[in-house]
Amino acid sequence: MNHVLVTGQSNSVGVGGTPPLTTTQPYGNLMFDVGTMTGASCDDQGCKQYQKPTAFVPLVEGDTYYAQKVETLASGFANQATKLARAERGQAAHDVLVSVHGRSGRTYWCLRKTGCDWEGAGYVKAFADGMRQVEDASAIARARGKSHVVRAVLAVHGESDNDEDEFPLAGTDGAPSAIKSYSDALLEWQRDYQTGVASRTGQKEPVPLFVSQMSNWAAGLPARIPLQQLDAHVRSGGKVVVIGPTYPFTYNADCLHMDAASERRIGEYFAKAYAAQILGGRAWEPVRPLSIAASGATITVRFAVPKPPLVLDTDRVTDPGSYGFGFSDGSASPPRIT
Repeated sequence: MNHVLVTGQSNSVGVGGTPPLTTTQPYGNLMFDVGTMTGASCDDQGCKQYQKPTAFVPLVEGDTYYAQKVETLASGFANQATKLARAERGQAAHDVLVSVHGRSGRTYWCLRKTGCDWEGAGYVKAFADGMRQVEDASAIARARGKSHVVRAVLAVHGESDNDEDEFPLAGTDGAPSAIKSYSDALLEWQRDYQTGVASRTGQKEPVPLFVSQMSNWAAGLPARIPLQQLDAHVRSGGKVVVIGPTYPFTYNADCLHMDAASERRIGEYFAKAYAAQILGGRAWEPVRPLSIAASGATITVRFAVPKPPLVLDTDRVTDPGSYGFGFSDGSASPPRIT
């Protein structure tokens, strides 16, 4: 039983992803009998209930969050991962159990192992929700005569931390001011999931944290989080994996929440990285700059490109000017990019 956990804030739980699109399961992918999410009675403070699952059922969408039935990234991820396993990896089957335990609007401080000190009484902490999902999945799998392993955690997160700088934080191990940035936070998050999962399943397999690179909620603000997500990717040695940016996806009118089709699409992007690293055994690199060098008026950027050639696509993505590149030399009027 290949179990994948999903966490993060609103886009991880499908807020805005209405109506749900995936109502049938084309493969053998699974969810709990209570749905993709075990949290219930959810509001802008969190979820007040944990619905204890008793069985696995085919993975489809239509869970309720904020009283709306939504499409999460779960089905897009699982179905694409299975498709890639069969078509590209030659594996007869790689069916996945996906469970979601994100919380809308929550910063890293609230989502991590120890939770935040201002969370309301009576709410189930997100990390604890995830660990209960692991315990229940393990028990149900054993009852069916199956082994169970957690393969990865997928996180769609960062907007609230770009808006509110809560660092430094004490580490979840109590070390004062140990988590100095969101980059440090991602390394701690992965480490705590790895330790928490291993203590419950006894597995030796690693549990990497796959993250999407935030591209929204940055208007008028310095976008710290995307660069710190990339920094964690580089620092972690494959434990924290950036799948790629999220600007190609379609958002609702609020410019914050993905529509249902993009919830499915971002799940498929997670699956590309998962298939490469978990099934293919090779490190995933998103499109990103590897080196930047200046020589006179020429700047040369060398990119990692998972599937060459590199394309500047102005059909899918609007050109904001200079294809999104910016240049600054500290002056009030830096040279124009030509």
